[in-house]
Amino acid sequence: MKTGRRGLLFIVAGIVIVLLGVLVVGRLLQNMLIPAATPPPPTPVREQVLVTSRGIALGTVLGPNDLSVVEMPVELVPLNRLTDPEQAIGKVVMAPLVAGEMVLPHRLAEASNVVDRTLAVDIPDDQVLLAFPILDLMSQLNILRKGDVVDILVTLPATVETGAGGEGESKTFTFDAMQRVTLTAILIDIVAEGATVPTPPPVLTPGAAQTPLPPPEPYRNTTQPVALLLALDPQDALVLKNLKDIGATFDLVLRSPTSTELFDTVPVTDEYLIERYRLEIQR
Repeated sequence: MKTGRRGLLFIVAGIVIVLLGVLVVGRLLQNMLIPAATPPPPTPVREQVLVTSRGIALGTVLGPNDLSVVEMPVELVPLNRLTDPEQAIGKVVMAPLVAGEMVLPHRLAEASNVVDRTLAVDIPDDQVLLAFPILDLMSQLNILRKGDVVDILVTLPATVETGAGGEGESKTFTFDAMQRVTLTAILIDIVAEGATVPTPPPVLTPGAAQTPLPPPEPYRNTTQPVALLLALDPQDALVLKNLKDIGATFDLVLRSPTSTELFDTVPVTDEYLIERYRLEIQR
């Protein structure tokens, strides 16, 4: 009798162990078949960055409509980024920018053409920067701006031998010394602080978003040009220096910004004028 009960207990214990083993194996299989819950990805850190809202050409003075602020991942943002439109409004673009491009400080310059050391970075390796004095009426009128394309006209006095005895006659030669020269910068002095061109009030349209106006520009007679800065081939710089040193007279003529033609000109002398206008010289 005792032997039968003991055998029954062994059987029940075996069944319990089998059931426990089945549960454990089932739980292990379940854990293997069901993937573990993936933790949510961390929220990316973003920072505000100043970008262009449209394509900007070289030499453009930035206004409110040219700029916008967007958010970018912090790992894509450079340390010298700008975040406020006020940091760029009124400054000149030193390189063409496409729409949506980040606006960085080294691409901007003051609209007043105040010269700083960043100019040296922008000069090509095969050119030099020449400071050219304000000598002609066009420059004195204060209408030239950085990026304008000009030709440099020169009148040069010279003594020409007219006889076998070495007698000389004073003559002048006027010629187009250099063509398609770009004004790298213009150094100016402020002669009247605070005087600005009055800005007309905006036309208000009911229900329409109002566009902020760009900052007012100074009157032409509140600034005075001091010198022109020209990036030139070294040989051209030597030519201009020599012409200046020997007393040549200079005049700048302004070109269209899209002009690419090299003009075929003839130097003007007394003989040229006599022949062209059929002048009769009384002796």
